Amino acid sequence: MELLAQGRDCDIFDRGDGTVLRRSRRAYDQGPEARIIAYVAEQGYPVPVVHELADEGRDLIMEKVPGPTMVQALERRPWGARAVGRQLGELHSRLHEIPGPHWLPHLPTGGALLHFDLHPQNVILAPDGPVVIDWTNACVGEPGVDVARAWALTACATTDVGGVIRLALTRVRRALIEGFLDTVGRDGARSGLAYAVELTLLDENISPVEKERMRDLVAEAAT
Repeated sequence: MELLAQGRDCDIFDRGDGTVLRRSRRAYDQGPEARIIAYVAEQGYPVPVVHELADEGRDLIMEKVPGPTMVQALERRPWGARAVGRQLGELHSRLHEIPGPHWLPHLPTGGALLHFDLHPQNVILAPDGPVVIDWTNACVGEPGVDVARAWALTACATTDVGGVIRLALTRVRRALIEGFLDTVGRDGARSGLAYAVELTLLDENISPVEKERMRDLVAEAAT
């Protein structure tokens, strides 16, 4: 099998038959994620088809969705950043209309379904429309918190380039975020930002530089 990608916890392999194998490196049970994917699919939300769980949940076999992620699409066509941001906002708005099931973790307030990692890297632009992947963090809460976390992750992610290229990426990122916030509503995003960042700062996968940028973003939004 060909290794397609490596996430924080899983490796993704192409099985060569139109499906991918998502294998947990830490051998955790992916059953809860398969369950939430099936749930949102029943609501008509765009997600990959889940085919099978194996090895006590360590292996999750899903449909292989063709197409680039939003990030890869922007690398090819950076002038489309604002439109991609609007598309991301529409995915958030559509998701938050779905009631959160009782068996998911709940934040202190709110009853909407939250992806809680719905940023451009987790959206595949398939020929038939966008498909949302990586539902590991799904929970129930206030939509503004979900929107704010996506804002913080998108705005504060580090890049390994400098000079003119870095300046261009900054402009592309700014246009994407503007399109996103214009679509989801700035007031809701601002209201959820401090709490979303507070939770995100607990994530060991977020670098110190990114955490500092998130603190700065909260301070800037407050003024």
